[in-house]
Amino acid sequence: MLLLGTRNYIKWILITLGAVLLMAIIGGMSWFYIPQNVFTSNHEDKFDFVSTGDEEQYPPLAKEDADIVLNFNEIEAKATEISTFEDRPGSGWYGDGVYDSGNAYEGQQSLQLISLDGKTVSSQYDSDIDFAGIDYLDMMVHVDNPLAYDTLAIDVGDKEFKGYYRYKFTNLSQGWNIVQISTDQFVAENKEGEKTTMTWEEAGSIRVLLMSRPNSIATVRFDMMQGLMKNEDLLNRLRLPRGSEYRMTLYSQYGQNRLAMRNNAMSMAAQLAEPRKVDNFILAATIWPQTEAPSGLFFRGNYNNGDGYYFTVAGDLGKEWTLQKKYAEGNDTILQGELNNESIIKNEPFGVMVETRGNVIKLYLRKSEEEQFTLLGEITDEEFTQGGVGVTVTGNGWSVFDDIRYKKL
Repeated sequence: MLLLGTRNYIKWILITLGAVLLMAIIGGMSWFYIPQNVFTSNHEDKFDFVSTGDEEQYPPLAKEDADIVLNFNEIEAKATEISTFEDRPGSGWYGDGVYDSGNAYEGQQSLQLISLDGKTVSSQYDSDIDFAGIDYLDMMVHVDNPLAYDTLAIDVGDKEFKGYYRYKFTNLSQGWNIVQISTDQFVAENKEGEKTTMTWEEAGSIRVLLMSRPNSIATVRFDMMQGLMKNEDLLNRLRLPRGSEYRMTLYSQYGQNRLAMRNNAMSMAAQLAEPRKVDNFILAATIWPQTEAPSGLFFRGNYNNGDGYYFTVAGDLGKEWTLQKKYAEGNDTILQGELNNESIIKNEPFGVMVETRGNVIKLYLRKSEEEQFTLLGEITDEEFTQGGVGVTVTGNGWSVFDDIRYKKL
């Protein structure tokens, strides 16, 4: 009897210990399945970092401690407004286009064109703008399906369009695109049967034209159209490869001028004009992603050939962050991670920062200006020891940047 009781007692102890151990394992599974140095969200549109107990917190680089602070609101935007598309129906633009109050990038409405089964539709706007004094046309273009249209063009000419300059849009992504067109990219054309020689001094009207592919429906919208003059102040502070300057512009967002940068290639970097060759430093910026294209910081690089390090965070609806290096032999991803649960949200700002000391590179991210930076990852790499610093957009898309800060260590 005593032996039986002892056995039952031992059995009860083993069962209890097993249950406790199982509960500990289950309770601890989240630590095994949540990667280190990631963040998640407990409520909509707000990021909260997941603590793994060993993350390194790092204060932001204060303005007074930085060697360089670049706020784009301090740079004059040399622009002439062409159309905000806020006109009343029956005024402003006329033709086949309609004002769309359901999908506007800024303001209350955009101009919408719909083409069915290869039909050409167009809309025209007559203005008194001096197009001869404009270097670029800048606008937002929304495409529902980039594969549905055959021709999408913008013409600048006289009111009858007997003679005009035409630009055909290419490489547009689904959704809103920021488009900046140099007047040098327009091609002079004539209305069929006309031999009018057109000059920019004679131009006074704008026409947008859309033709869908057969058996397709193409829908395109336009918003925030303006004429830009070359901004020497901006070009003196940021450098892009020769011929790519049109890929960056000052962009008005919530009443503030910020840097808009777009790309349709593997990598594109805008490098600070100074400093040119630095080794140890802190570099930080605030980013508003506008598309799915990753964006972030470029450092220890050469903006002319694109060699250097690229620390990027995914764009809209993405979760990945990466550190890549581009060099003569190709591109390598040398460090990467994934954000947990919550994706990056379009137009929701976040901060990125990189710190380099010798061959050690540290990458940081923060959710808002009120938060500290949290260490995402750290790596030792000796490929590049010095170079320029700046911001980057990789892939096909665009982002908005501001508050770029740099400090030499």
